[in-house]
Amino acid sequence: MPDPVNPKAFLNLCEMAIDNMYELEAIGELLEQKRADDQGSDNYARERTETQNSPNRIPHRFHIRLNAPP
Repeated sequence: MPDPVNPKAFLNLCEMAIDNMYELEAIGELLEQKRADDQGSDNYARERTETQNSPNRIPHRFHIRLNAPP
């Protein structure tokens, strides 16, 4: 039988994963900007706005709340 999951540890792991996701997203955006700068692209701002307004985009920050005692 597997060990029981510590809810606080699981929550911390989830929060770290979410933080890493946003860091990777920010790195990707910087790489896109650099690529656009290198290519002299005027479309970057338009593409960026379209991406930010996408209904599939995850809000910039959200928090998981665990309804368990501390």
